[in-house]
Amino acid sequence: MKDYIKPKGVIESLHVHVEKVSMLESEIDEKQALLTRKLFNSELDLAAKMHFAQLLRVIAGISDAAEEVSDELESTVMRSVV
Repeated sequence: MKDYIKPKGVIESLHVHVEKVSMLESEIDEKQALLTRKLFNSELDLAAKMHFAQLLRVIAGISDAAEEVSDELESTVMRSVV
């Protein structure tokens, strides 16, 4: 975090990274929805479908947590500058 609490140019770099994390998280949400649809349209048995769906939810949850962390980092840095 110490590296981001610096002059304006570095803070702008942080904003770029936060936006990228947000974009990637959105892509993961879209892929989760697509894979879940494909999963439940597949020939797998219901138990396997449920297990894979849970795995997809866990992976999407990790990306949600990463986005929350990047948003919190950005907020903390902005409060330290003001």
